[in-house]
Amino acid sequence: MLSAKELDLHFIVLVLRQTLLALLTKVSNPTLIITGTADNRIPPANSLIIASKIPGAWLVHIKDASHVVMDQYPDKFNIVLQTFLSTTN
Repeated sequence: MLSAKELDLHFIVLVLRQTLLALLTKVSNPTLIITGTADNRIPPANSLIIASKIPGAWLVHIKDASHVVMDQYPDKFNIVLQTFLSTTN
């Protein structure tokens, strides 16, 4: 069972998460989100939530990559980045 202090902390985190997600809908700059399917620090599903809130955001999952996608798969990362940059102004 959680203590009152732990419950308060969980509530604060929930409120902050909802507030931040709501703010993402206001992002108007071109946005690229790249994640690895094997990221064990930040679940790839979180990227889907974020991308769904940002109008026009690109979401790319790089298969078998972990949290350091750009180090593990620099060629794939660079292709995605160059493609994204070439289509935005």
